[in-house]
Amino acid sequence: MKKKLLYTFFILILSICISKVLWSRINLPFNTEIKISGLYLQNNYNPINEILRYVIFLTIPLITFFFTINFFFKKQTNNFKNILFLNLNYKNTENEKTTYYFLLTVIFLIFILSFMSIEWPMKYFDNLHEGQRFSPYINYTFKGGLWSSSYLTVGLFHEFLKAFTVSKIFGGISISQIRFFDVFLSYIINFLTVFLAYQIAINQKFKSLYKILFFLFLNLALIIFVYKNLNYRDFPILLFLNLLLFSFNTKNKSNIANFLIGTLSMLSMVWSIDKGGFLNFTLVFLIIFYLIRKEKQKIFSIFLGVILSWLFLFIIIGKNEFSYFVNNTLEIFQFHQYVHGSIHPEPFSSMILSSRATKVLLMAILSGILIIGICFIKNKHFSNKLKIFYAFLFLTAFIDYRTALGLSDSYHIKKSEIYWGIILLSILLSFIFNFFSKKKSLINYNLSYKTTIVFLLAFTVLAQNVNFTNITNFGNRLEKYLNLPDKKFLTEEQFYSISKISKTLSGEKCIQFFTYEASIPFLTKKPSCSKFYMIWSIATNKNQNEFIKEMENSGSKFIVSNGPYEYFPPFSPSERFPIVQKYINDNFKLYDQINSYKIYIKNE
Repeated sequence: MKKKLLYTFFILILSICISKVLWSRINLPFNTEIKISGLYLQNNYNPINEILRYVIFLTIPLITFFFTINFFFKKQTNNFKNILFLNLNYKNTENEKTTYYFLLTVIFLIFILSFMSIEWPMKYFDNLHEGQRFSPYINYTFKGGLWSSSYLTVGLFHEFLKAFTVSKIFGGISISQIRFFDVFLSYIINFLTVFLAYQIAINQKFKSLYKILFFLFLNLALIIFVYKNLNYRDFPILLFLNLLLFSFNTKNKSNIANFLIGTLSMLSMVWSIDKGGFLNFTLVFLIIFYLIRKEKQKIFSIFLGVILSWLFLFIIIGKNEFSYFVNNTLEIFQFHQYVHGSIHPEPFSSMILSSRATKVLLMAILSGILIIGICFIKNKHFSNKLKIFYAFLFLTAFIDYRTALGLSDSYHIKKSEIYWGIILLSILLSFIFNFFSKKKSLINYNLSYKTTIVFLLAFTVLAQNVNFTNITNFGNRLEKYLNLPDKKFLTEEQFYSISKISKTLSGEKCIQFFTYEASIPFLTKKPSCSKFYMIWSIATNKNQNEFIKEMENSGSKFIVSNGPYEYFPPFSPSERFPIVQKYINDNFKLYDQINSYKIYIKNE
């Protein structure tokens, strides 16, 4: 047995080495017909390489591990058919619902206390990223359209609905109000993660005492290691994972869960384009899974949710806006990777960020190994429901890493750890608790059990940074924050520049700009003349020509250019969009300069 384990380990390490060698050898030719300025074009790099390298780097070790355990431990392994047709109706024979609900309530109260303790963000306004979340609302206010008045690159919720919701609550929008709403949303996401930990806990097969402690330990581990990487854009995926465990049941509530899963097809696309694409891809696999199992009622419920949700969107926004939405979204999927894409660092190399990327990729391989072991090596430690859940959680994590492949910076690679972290923390804790649950003498006294719960909740309070001094004056602090003028979040240079630009263009109905600072419509309280309020996303020659056409039709005689974000991507707008720059050179002349901004006026 020991020799077989050593052989398995050696073969696994060898397969990872082969994956590493193959990484740099996968190099498809660049499509020279694509002329979208960016790092891919600059390096003649085909972005499909990223996907192939990633898939091969992960699948070679995992496939190798699968066949190795089937070779060495054939009698102890299940086949695919057994896994696909597992009985998913795990029945919890111990009723501890009152205790769980009590603990969920306590943790919810801790979250409220943490929320009331927070120091409200006072960092300076980000003209690019925060501007992206503010300006489409200004366009909507003046023009009335959604995708027709703003070319949305992240999603309707991120770029419009959030500001729209804030305006309905507070009667307008300001920087402090949007930031407050961001914080509020982050706590909703955090609690969804708590509920996911609860669901994983109640589906464990050890005794209820250990399930409760498992839940508290897992929740604390997620607070420490996962919460910092969560983002409100993960809401549809976390909601899907929570519903998935209900979906496996055969009771009537399963049909409701599957219907709600179906509605996430539309909701996720409206919430966030990339996360929506990932979730819809996962939904296809879920439907295939139920097709194989011939669970027609579940498939019907999912499709009903899908059809009714998309029909609802079509009726609400109308045929014209729906057409803009479809075209907008397809273009983002097709071309946006060329706009902001960066080459993913090779694992185990000297490239910048290689160590961080290597860490996440190894987390992915380890997650896959553990899940293969749980599903295919015969064991009674994990319920069937959890086995299939972990398989779909792995698929979710696997697909979600696509974001880090397209945006291979420190921030996005780090954010991609979320679902791998949930897998590793929950499975490793399950192994630990399975081991200790066999030790009958571990917890003999009810007092030690209760003491452990108290200590875990106390550590949760500390991990959530509860500050009782801040709690006592929460109302005053919040009211003061929400009433802060936008000027408080602008540097002196930002405030001066915007004030001068607003004064110069006071007679214009809309403001036309050729700078990456998407905040200009919000800060000047004028809509952008073009729907490309965030010019970074123009991308194609077709959109450059459409941008020019919208400039001409607007009747605006001024255009704001340059600015402090000119080389942010690191390509300037003039380098990235030569057709637009040529049009400006041929039809405009310099009118004024305000700090790093240049204002051009149309030739008479």
